Amino acid sequence: MIAALALAAALASPPAGAAALEPTHLWFTESELSPLLTGRLAAAKAAYDAGRYGEAASALARSRLPEARFLRALALVEADRDAEAAAALEGLEADLPALADRIAWWRGRALDRADRRADALDEYARVPHGSLFWAQARLGT
Repeated sequence: MIAALALAAALASPPAGAAALEPTHLWFTESELSPLLTGRLAAAKAAYDAGRYGEAASALARSRLPEARFLRALALVEADRDAEAAAALEGLEADLPALADRIAWWRGRALDRADRRADALDEYARVPHGSLFWAQARLGT
């Protein structure tokens, strides 16, 4: 669970030049995150941070780690591969329950961008009050 929260915190900061999608928080330092972001995950995170979303998604395609699956899904959304991203997020809450609200929001966003608005609204409705994503989910953004 700590690894999932650390990954979520690492992803809270938008790539250089991008607008923030949520308030950013410094929950962990880079030195605290570095043991979690090793090997392909570190390379994929670096590709994600550099805006090379397709490369990041490809680097994570074979990983079975839930955190890697989450990062891959986010990269797929950013690479405009929304239907694929929604499928990649399916059922991920069971493996990353601490990120269930974020997973629902990202799945909603992917479905919305894939022109599946009714399904997107269902996902946005799953984001609980108190989540950092609650207000955005209520606006369907």
